[in-house]
Order: sequence, then C-alpha cells, then structure tokens
Amino acid sequence: MTIKNTEQLRDLLSGVLEKVIEGSVAPNQANAVSNLVGKFMQTVQLDMKYHQMREIMPNMPFLNGTNDSKKIEHDK
Repeated sequence: MTIKNTEQLRDLLSGVLEKVIEGSVAPNQANAVSNLVGKFMQTVQLDMKYHQMREIMPNMPFLNGTNDSKKIEHDK
C-alpha cells in the first residue's frame, strides 16, 4: 500500500488501532508504525519550515494536492 495523502495515513493509523483493539496486532507493532509515521511527519514539517523561510508555497501533493509553487504574498 502506498500512502499518497494525509487522509490515507489517518486511515492506516485508524486501521492499526482497530487491530490492536481486536488483538490481531500487538501493541509493540502498533507503536513501531506510530513511531515511523511520526518520523515521516517530522520530515514533512521540516520541508514546510524550509519553504516558509524561503517564502514560497511548497509543492506537497501529500498535504494539499496542488502542484504549484508560488511566492507567498505578505500584507505590508
């Protein structure tokens, strides 16, 4: 399964939680998935901070589905 957006990521995590509750996934396995997702999201956050510092909109289809990078307009 390829995760292409945040909605699919939430669906994955919710499925893992359901399986933990059912007993078909061990809590330590769910914890490993959760840790990996956290590390993944840290890289997304780093990309966003980089783009913010450069004052450009990031091209992150994972978050918003757009393919356009553009300069951020500031009110002065």
